[in-house]
Amino acid sequence: AVVSTQSTGKCMFSGKECNGHGKCECGECKCTTDGYSGKFCHHCPYCDKCADYLPCVQCLVGYVKEDGTKVEGRLQEDCPVCFDRARQVEPTTLREEEVVDGFTCTHKVDDCEYLYFYQDDLSVQDTTRTILYVNQEPDCGPISVIWIIVGLILAIVLLGIIIICCWKCITMYKDKKKRKKKKKNTRTFMR
Repeated sequence: AVVSTQSTGKCMFSGKECNGHGKCECGECKCTTDGYSGKFCHHCPYCDKCADYLPCVQCLVGYVKEDGTKVEGRLQEDCPVCFDRARQVEPTTLREEEVVDGFTCTHKVDDCEYLYFYQDDLSVQDTTRTILYVNQEPDCGPISVIWIIVGLILAIVLLGIIIICCWKCITMYKDKKKRKKKKKNTRTFMR
């Protein structure tokens, strides 16, 4: 066995020794977690990393804290948690069915889903190779046709009530005017 006199500094990645998936031996990472490989045990082509990137996505798109307060989305510079795991974070407008290469994930906020996906940049070897794409436009699903119909019916009923009220006010005003005129004519006739 080789005894290392070096510190684990050469093995640090994302603030953890060998990305938390290995041990540092003689200044090199020896991966101990199944599926992980690479210089820093950072590459896992078959692992589901959606949970790893969720804090970044929550920061970018906004989320509801445990105490119920809503946090609005931020710019990438305001989300350092994004760069702990991903080399690059890119906005995208792609939908799930349009993603050709990469692993897709979704994050639900209220009744809307945010899509994000990640892929490895094979041109980079020494650091994390992952590029994270985040679609900040939520997919809130189609608007229910039933609610549109109910809204239209309520609008028509409300408009009808307003028209009837206006008509009633006008007729009451005209009737009052006629009664006043008739009363005046009756007084003149009696004199």
